[in-house]
Amino acid sequence: MALNLSKNGRALQEAYGRVVAAGSPTDWAGGGW
Repeated sequence: MALNLSKNGRALQEAYGRVVAAGSPTDWAGGGW
């Protein structure tokens, strides 16, 4: 699967930041993809 980082990079970074943030209500692991 290819990701277009120039198009989606910012959204991916924001989503990742929300997931790893301490106390985040988003409680899931996205490893290995």
